[in-house]
Amino acid sequence: MEELSVCRVYDCAECKYRRDAVCLGCFQGNVFLAKLGREPCKVFACARSQGLGSCLDCTQSVCLLRGSTDTVCPLRAGIENKRHWAWRIADHLESKGAPCQKEGTAPLKTIMRLRWYLTALGELKAKGENVVSSRELAERVGMNSAMVRRDLSFFGELGTPGLGYRVDYLEDQIRGILCRNTCAIVWVGAQSLAGIVSMFDAALGLNFKVVAALDSRPEWVGRQVGEWTIRALSELPDVTSGQTIDGAILALPEDAMHAADVLVEAGIKAILNLTPITLKLPPDVTVHHIDLIGEMMALASEAAPPKTGDA
Repeated sequence: MEELSVCRVYDCAECKYRRDAVCLGCFQGNVFLAKLGREPCKVFACARSQGLGSCLDCTQSVCLLRGSTDTVCPLRAGIENKRHWAWRIADHLESKGAPCQKEGTAPLKTIMRLRWYLTALGELKAKGENVVSSRELAERVGMNSAMVRRDLSFFGELGTPGLGYRVDYLEDQIRGILCRNTCAIVWVGAQSLAGIVSMFDAALGLNFKVVAALDSRPEWVGRQVGEWTIRALSELPDVTSGQTIDGAILALPEDAMHAADVLVEAGIKAILNLTPITLKLPPDVTVHHIDLIGEMMALASEAAPPKTGDA
């Protein structure tokens, strides 16, 4: 019998730590911590305080625990390297709603995970595999099979119980799902776009489309990057006047705060920040931050061999 954690990130019934009696599981483990007078998982405590069975029952548009990644789950933190689980918890605590998400769709986190499934299916297809089980797909994306089945169940019967999913059919269905609602975005920062344009092409045709690329630096304005002619940031009102822009990718560290203010003034309420600059924006603006330098520093700290002897 499946026993999903309250956050729905883990399936305790399939967890090796539960099987080896290293962890009691989400419910029993957190109850045990409370009896010992120790602080339980923050997600578990939040759900219990509101009388919720899981995060799926929560109606908050933004999780109140965002930013609590390092301390949110004492059970997982005590038995597994943080590098292996913190990103899943962080993803779980992200905003549950966004301008690109339309009514009647699956949860945003499910939509985000579809991209992982699509990549795994592409790899399987390249190897000539015709059928994949939920367990095999889960292993490829680092999730549990219950989560995979739940995600895919939002879109109907895509597989056959006991047999699995046809790789080509599931790939086509996921592509169709991701293309149902297209999010129009603008890219600010031509140099970064030029650096990844070949890799970026692989993502085109899914559920977002870059409708314009802009920059505040005169030397980049007017240049051609991929299919985009770089426009001046000051021309953003002209871009937004003729169409609805759902979000923006900000990759202009030299002028990040000013560019963000210009985006907000143009009515853009969702920004993916690829700069190391902390943006101070109105609370109704959703900002997702990807700090590549910070991630590399954390990875280097984990990967570096321990020093021996005195410094």
